[in-house]
Amino acid sequence: MSSSIDQQIVHHRIAQKAQELYEHSGHVQGRDLENWLEAERIVMSELEGEKPAAAAKAKRSSGGAKGGRKRASKPSTSSTKSP
Repeated sequence: MSSSIDQQIVHHRIAQKAQELYEHSGHVQGRDLENWLEAERIVMSELEGEKPAAAAKAKRSSGGAKGGRKRASKPSTSSTKSP
């Protein structure tokens, strides 16, 4: 596998994680850079923990049903608070 393909796989994983962060935050606008940087930190730390075949695993997990770990959504706080 070439380095260019490895970079594409990593980029795709970061994009997926950034989208998850956006969705879990309640679709808050204007935090795209923060979501991207956090996603980058998460994906890179996951890859550092993997064996040398990380790129092959990344490719399999990015499109398969097992694709990466999912974070539990935060429960909504519907209690009424006075301002």
